[in-house]
Amino acid sequence: MSARVLELGPGEFGYVVTGLKDVRSLKVGDTLTTVMVRSQAVALQGYREPQPLVFFELFPTQAEDYNALLDALQKLSLHDAAITFVSTHSPAMGSGSRIGCLGLLHAEIVVERLQREFDLELIATRPTVSYTAVLKDGTSQVMSTITDFPDPTQLIQVNEPITKLTLITPVAYMSGILDLVRERRGQFLQSEHLIDRVILTCSLPLSELITDFHDLVKSISSGYCSIEYEVVGEAVVDAVVVTIMLNGEVVAPLGFIAIRSQADTKARVLVKQLKDILPRQLFAIPIQAAIGGTIIARETQSALRKDVTAKLYGGDVTRRKKLLSKQAKGKKRMKQFGSVSLDQDVFLKLMRQPLV
Repeated sequence: MSARVLELGPGEFGYVVTGLKDVRSLKVGDTLTTVMVRSQAVALQGYREPQPLVFFELFPTQAEDYNALLDALQKLSLHDAAITFVSTHSPAMGSGSRIGCLGLLHAEIVVERLQREFDLELIATRPTVSYTAVLKDGTSQVMSTITDFPDPTQLIQVNEPITKLTLITPVAYMSGILDLVRERRGQFLQSEHLIDRVILTCSLPLSELITDFHDLVKSISSGYCSIEYEVVGEAVVDAVVVTIMLNGEVVAPLGFIAIRSQADTKARVLVKQLKDILPRQLFAIPIQAAIGGTIIARETQSALRKDVTAKLYGGDVTRRKKLLSKQAKGKKRMKQFGSVSLDQDVFLKLMRQPLV
């Protein structure tokens, strides 16, 4: 039973009728006031907007569903103030949105809710973190995707977010977890022993944390280790952009930003994954990874071969050679003009496979 009141107390909830025409004009954390002059209004202290830490891109499988995706994100953001999204466009995937979330689990929940509650078929790219580029003109630029990476000639340094990681684990699994932290470019800070457990405090780049780090920790500790983290600062890294090309065409959603010392390894892993995942075509597909104009990894997916000589029963060998030569010319022409289509399954399989 609703009733008109002058104020709301603890444990009570209600609604306010405003003259706003767009719900996006009002955000969680805003202060409602009756002061007519905006400059005289004083906002309540204590609320800070959540800062997204993990970014990924969503593209509808059908181009006509793009507006439905935007409507769904606007409705979802009313319930979850931590979601940020902006429109983006990819030559390979079409129009979509770049989503910002608080973590990898948050990102998985957002995708699942969009698919289940709004009946959307979506393609999600690999989660990434935001880097900060310091330019020669004294300005800084936040980079979430490879398209945001500035001209290398104007770049002074790149900073990546660093987390403070707290792990509570039985003593028996301590050495294995510390080895994993060192493998992921982390540093051990301190430890505190309890009765039968130990609290480990480490620093770890956020880009290493959002991959399969949580799963590996659970595997090493048989599920007994708990993890907490918070972003505490940034560190300078030697970052490069790795672009992926399929049949000579750059596919931006597959590209990624990596540390230079790890770029070759991650690129080789990714092109091998693509070779196994991509649907085979009637022509060979070169899968290449490049840094700038330098190819650092390559795999070639062999073509599906149709047995064009199946209808031959005996006869002169020149008939067989003629059919095979005709097939080779057709595949060469198909490779020159053919394009590789990427479906939702390709990106879903890639999301589940780490680049390590």
